[in-house]
Amino acid sequence: MQTSRTPLARFLRFRHALALLAIAGAWGCSSKEFTNDQGTGGGAGAGGSAASGGTGGSTADAMVAGVYTVHVTNGPNSCTTVMDWVVGEQARDIPLTITQTGADLHGEVGGGVGVYLVLLLGADGNKGDGEVNGNDFTITIYGQRTYTEGNCMFSLNAFLEGTLTGDAISGTVTYRPAISTNPDCEPYDCEATQEFSGSRPP
Repeated sequence: MQTSRTPLARFLRFRHALALLAIAGAWGCSSKEFTNDQGTGGGAGAGGSAASGGTGGSTADAMVAGVYTVHVTNGPNSCTTVMDWVVGEQARDIPLTITQTGADLHGEVGGGVGVYLVLLLGADGNKGDGEVNGNDFTITIYGQRTYTEGNCMFSLNAFLEGTLTGDAISGTVTYRPAISTNPDCEPYDCEATQEFSGSRPP
């Protein structure tokens, strides 16, 4: 696991792409549990038409596999000590590839945003796993980079929740530091959210 002793705020200002703190997951802070596990990333989920179930009015899980082009808009952010972005700023044309086996999803963010996520979250920080339930899906990316601020150590996770409508996806990405109960971690008990939307070719 990578460890950074450079103040996190300084490290994060280096990126010109924080406006596109993209997809992931995962990104858990309210978890209040510090983790330095080599967590597997969350999956990206999206797209595909849901098939109607034949009994009891149930709905089959959507087929979300595909190559999506996603746009992200920065939303509320109480994690200004971790990531300082401008609310309303957008990042566009982010490639997101999703594969699916049954209800299980695996997603990978490409392009410059994918590279940035690896820098921010650690190895495989642009990849995640999740699942689909009907037309709704979740994706989680567990950060593998450990940050140290005073006596506080934490990683950054990303959580994606979305809905598929035809070939279009939309939802939110929430970033949360996974912290310990050490008092020095109090400033990092926070979350930042983004809205996303995108589509795959029909």
